[in-house]
Amino acid sequence: MHKLHQNTGIHTFELQCRLCYGEYLSIRERLYALSKETSSRLFRSGKHYKCEIFSNHGISAFLNAHYIKLIINPSRLTEPGNFIDLYSAEQCDASPAGLPHMLSQYLGAFLPAEICQRLCISRIDYTIDSFLPSDGHVLLMIKLAKKNGLPRGFEETYPAKIRNSQNFNNSFSYDISHTSGEYQITLYAKHKQLFTRKDIPQDMLSSTEGLLRAEISWFCPPSAIPFWHNEELGDFLGSGRLLSIYQNVVPRLFPYGVYLKSPLVKEFIEKSYKNQRTMKKHLLGLLDNIITYHSFHNGYKLLKNKNIPKKALLESFYSVGINPVTIGINEKIPCLPSLYSLLGLQNPYQESEKNLLARLEKQNFLNYD
Repeated sequence: MHKLHQNTGIHTFELQCRLCYGEYLSIRERLYALSKETSSRLFRSGKHYKCEIFSNHGISAFLNAHYIKLIINPSRLTEPGNFIDLYSAEQCDASPAGLPHMLSQYLGAFLPAEICQRLCISRIDYTIDSFLPSDGHVLLMIKLAKKNGLPRGFEETYPAKIRNSQNFNNSFSYDISHTSGEYQITLYAKHKQLFTRKDIPQDMLSSTEGLLRAEISWFCPPSAIPFWHNEELGDFLGSGRLLSIYQNVVPRLFPYGVYLKSPLVKEFIEKSYKNQRTMKKHLLGLLDNIITYHSFHNGYKLLKNKNIPKKALLESFYSVGINPVTIGINEKIPCLPSLYSLLGLQNPYQESEKNLLARLEKQNFLNYD
């Protein structure tokens, strides 16, 4: 069995500040001058000017007449050649309290001090990297995540920068947004994403083979979290906050249990509920609907008899460690752990999943590696 390994941390965070028109003109003029001095790019991108003067240090600036937005990759800020790693407040030498000072040496080149002091955090990308045996396993996990379907309050979305990309392939990622606009969830194959970039060293690119990146972008209320002189900055960028957000969001979207092919799932249901004929009938009926309509939520809606609550049906799957979403018959990979196991999240059915995986391994069924 492949040993699961995860990294957790911050991929990027975003700072914003509202501007008056005079401030906008002054900053734009300074950016034009800097771009000429450094032979770097300053160009129109939609409704913004995009500045790449300090992109090698993990800083991208977007400017319009109403506000300035800065997207910061803290790992590249501390180590410019680091395209992949995540920033961990607990493990990195650069503490969250030190990030404002590190940024000031770059931002001071085009932002007046009074505007720097007004910058607030507007988004944080809380990220978990999970390393699987191959990109094939990652793509299968993304496909299975999509098969679950979406509950009320969520919609599938792809940001314009991804959707309009020349190499866009929606099998490489799964982007979901909450309709409140509070957060966006993305699962993507990091190796596939980086493969088309020319600035990634080959050895670094090779290290992302089989990397599933899960990202929850949390959008903060305007001016709620000042960036400078913020004693609570470490709390917002720490692992405790990250895990809290994942434990709140992921169970609303994805089922528990080991992913298996449908014939094996049916076999386990037949054996586990052989003395509970009514429950067995409902579970097999739901399973057939999920397979037919490629969605757990749609499968339940189309059940003819809804006398048994969805919660009871799910509990019946979970208690024996099985995920109600199944792997396609034509897939080469016969088994995947639950997304919770892959991301290292708390799972109330973890023991059931472990018991099922041990049983499969004992039967020499698993070909996970």
